[in-house]
Amino acid sequence: MLPAALATGVGSDVQRGVATVVIAGLILATLFTLFIVPKFFYSLEHMRARWSATRPTAAEPNVAR
Repeated sequence: MLPAALATGVGSDVQRGVATVVIAGLILATLFTLFIVPKFFYSLEHMRARWSATRPTAAEPNVAR
């Protein structure tokens, strides 16, 4: 894709645009997979742990006094 993005010959107008979009998509998808997705799942797990710590379990009946 890099040669297509750097092409200057006949018919390279469309080819350059498509290659640029493909290269940018590959870079963004890689960064998203490496950084954003793990952070999202870490946050979900952290929220689940906090929520289950504050919620009464079946062994602990909720008795109003």
